[in-house]
Amino acid sequence: MSFPSPNLNSFLILGSWDNHEQEVESSSTNVLKGKSFPCYNCEYVATQNGHLKRHVIAKHSGERLECKSCGKKFTLKESLRRHVKEVHGNQMFLPCPECDFVGRRQDSLNYHLQWKHCEM
Repeated sequence: MSFPSPNLNSFLILGSWDNHEQEVESSSTNVLKGKSFPCYNCEYVATQNGHLKRHVIAKHSGERLECKSCGKKFTLKESLRRHVKEVHGNQMFLPCPECDFVGRRQDSLNYHLQWKHCEM
């Protein structure tokens, strides 16, 4: 099995990438032969290397990113960025044309319309 070379600085694991790669290659539990990336800290198996990196950072690194405005903590940089934009930014609000619901993202409004008003 072959793995792409990761950026080791961004791949936070309890051990080295070489050890992880070696363990995965010798694993007899790798039932998804081909494109599978199992976590050696738990039973999670990703279908993409990037998903494994994200999983390891979120679940095993112990690091948390804190919002400077309210102190809420996040495991992923993208979650913090989204929080800051939606909660503390000058985000526009998207009102439902049928009721009093107000969404902060287009996908939230679309979901609401689909499930509450059977539209879309």
